[in-house]
Amino acid sequence: MKLLPLAGLAGAAVLSTIALTDALWQGFEGTPPPWGVQGGHDWMLAGVNLGHAVPYLLLTAVLMQVGPQLDSGGFTRWVRRLLIVTFLLFAVMMLWGAITGANSESLGVFEAGTTILFFALLLLPIILGFAMLRRRDVRLPAILLAGSLVPVVLMFVLSELTSFAHPAYAEALALFGVALLPFALEPRRAESAVGAVSGASEAVSR
Repeated sequence: MKLLPLAGLAGAAVLSTIALTDALWQGFEGTPPPWGVQGGHDWMLAGVNLGHAVPYLLLTAVLMQVGPQLDSGGFTRWVRRLLIVTFLLFAVMMLWGAITGANSESLGVFEAGTTILFFALLLLPIILGFAMLRRRDVRLPAILLAGSLVPVVLMFVLSELTSFAHPAYAEALALFGVALLPFALEPRRAESAVGAVSGASEAVSR
């Protein structure tokens, strides 16, 4: 097992912890967390932005790595590519925020970009998950990705009823769904490597 899948899984765990902590804080306290935009602690906000940027960069690399094994058709390929672009843009935006202190309240373009990427981050993992559900080799990641539809729907339905409505629950499912892809596809990658070696050996023997 190479380092990238492990790093991606660790990144998913770190970012999920940040997101779920944020969700639970707002749910129980009913106020924005101190590390958020309204908290007034720039160093904490920079750390949170960095905690978003690095995992999304790692998961971007994971999505690029699993392409040859994951792309079973044109639709899956294009959804994966769109998700790569979305993850990468979000990572760059968070990294920019960590370095410069920019946030969605201080820059109009930043706010517009955040809104667009927010919906892309919610919808694209769901679409990718449903596109992979019929494949037995990636069934668990597909269930996690497609299953993020449930907390997304609940978030919008319950947003006016409870302070626990938050995108973190869907985000956590999507992050682990992506992070587990290389682990699910490892047997297929190994079979491909063995097949390539066997083919080369046969060619040499001839």
